[in-house]
Amino acid sequence: MKKIVAIVLLAVMCISALVACTPATVTNIDAKIIGYNNEVIFEGKVVVTTENPVVLDVLKAMELYENIESLEVGEGNTLTINGITTQATDDGKGFYFWSYKLNDVSEDATVEVDGTVSNLLVGIGAQSIKDGDKVHFVYTYSSIE
Repeated sequence: MKKIVAIVLLAVMCISALVACTPATVTNIDAKIIGYNNEVIFEGKVVVTTENPVVLDVLKAMELYENIESLEVGEGNTLTINGITTQATDDGKGFYFWSYKLNDVSEDATVEVDGTVSNLLVGIGAQSIKDGDKVHFVYTYSSIE
């Protein structure tokens, strides 16, 4: 009886070890960062190796590439890329911020269903991505008026 219990425990431990060693998903993303005055800061393929990858994982993977000097995700998913961050214009009539597009759909794109307006995309920490997607980050102007 003790041998059977030992064999069962050994089998459970082996299966647990195999499950824990499941390789992460490898996702190839067409990534681009476009800064102020349409300056292309980064353009190329990025490999994301996490399970259930999201847009934020693309940013983390881009930190490994040469044109990305610094990247920081702040409170409320506020981005700072190479020192460029959210800022108001000198005249106070607008502000600049980092936004993203997934397969050419802007994060502020909406759809109306039965009178309810909803965003097509969610925040960078929740928006899932899949192999072959295009994720572009764009330094965007928005008017307050």
